[in-house]
Amino acid sequence: MTKLVEQIQSSAIEVLTSVVLALIALGGAYATYYIKKATEKIRLEMTKIEDERQKTLLDRALKRMEEVAEKTVNKIEQTTAKNIRKAVKDGKVDRKELEDLAVDAYEEILKTLEPDYRKVIEESLGDARTYILNTIEEKVRDVKVKG
Repeated sequence: MTKLVEQIQSSAIEVLTSVVLALIALGGAYATYYIKKATEKIRLEMTKIEDERQKTLLDRALKRMEEVAEKTVNKIEQTTAKNIRKAVKDGKVDRKELEDLAVDAYEEILKTLEPDYRKVIEESLGDARTYILNTIEEKVRDVKVKG
């Protein structure tokens, strides 16, 4: 009878050991699954935060570029554009000189803009040059309307 009890105990220990090992393996699998899910969620949140940060930076950069464009156009208008416009009207100067002022304004805006803002504008917009030149034209119209 003791041999039978010993065999039952031995079998029970083997079964319990197998069950415990299976539970440990299952627990490890669940832990791995939830760690992967948590890591994925954190990655998505980080991407979302980075996207929001990029949007905010682009918004600030565009506002700053608008400010710089307005000041640059006002300066050029006060110092040069009025005289060139009059000379073009009188036929003394070619209209190209007036058009070249936009390129001068563009270059001055690029020099004035902070490097981070310039970089985010160039990376975010398909054609930053055209966007800035269009902004300059818009500011020129605003200056003409104001008088």
